Amino acid sequence: MNQKFLVQLCQVLKKLNGSKVEKRDLDYILNETKNYISRNQKKNSILHILNSNFILDRKKRNQIPLDLYGDHLSLHITFISLPTNNLKKY
Repeated sequence: MNQKFLVQLCQVLKKLNGSKVEKRDLDYILNETKNYISRNQKKNSILHILNSNFILDRKKRNQIPLDLYGDHLSLHITFISLPTNNLKKY
């Protein structure tokens, strides 16, 4: 079985302009990035999405920075995909 997984690393930034980080900010970043990847990989299906880093105002956070205030929120996201025709074999 010769599977060709595609792994894409993304760093995405959202301007907050001093506002509080809310769940909707994280959802927005994740959904926009997922849609971008899907549009540009029409022959692949996303199998897994990993959030590896949360950065608020250039400071890495060990946890999701909900309810903290800042100017810039950055996420490091990893997308693992597989060609859709390989999925149909299972």
